[in-house]
Amino acid sequence: MRQGLRRASIAALLMVACAGGEGSSSSERGAPRPSPLLAENGATVLSGRMEGVVVEAIQAKGYTYLLVDDGSLEQQWAAILGHGVEPGERVSVVRLALHEDFHSSSLDRDFDRLVMGILVSSSS
Repeated sequence: MRQGLRRASIAALLMVACAGGEGSSSSERGAPRPSPLLAENGATVLSGRMEGVVVEAIQAKGYTYLLVDDGSLEQQWAAILGHGVEPGERVSVVRLALHEDFHSSSLDRDFDRLVMGILVSSSS
């Protein structure tokens, strides 16, 4: 079951990467928006995982923004597809891309650093 969910998450994220997503700077309505995962859109490609406890979770337009405390001095923000993660849960997120000075149009909020990733596990 988890393998199927993981594959579905990866497929959905790839569809967003190809079709465009949150955080674009396109001002024309209906114009295709560049994917937040593409280097041309200012992303730095990452690897590895982000693991820790969710301090804050904000849901917006199919994404969940997670403030993750990994035990270091600085907490990190990550954006994942889907909903259902709550504060207090321990998460593991595969890191795909990093955006610096990212603006979320749906939240009307700026993030100094935002990791785009795929949630691979969560537990309370």
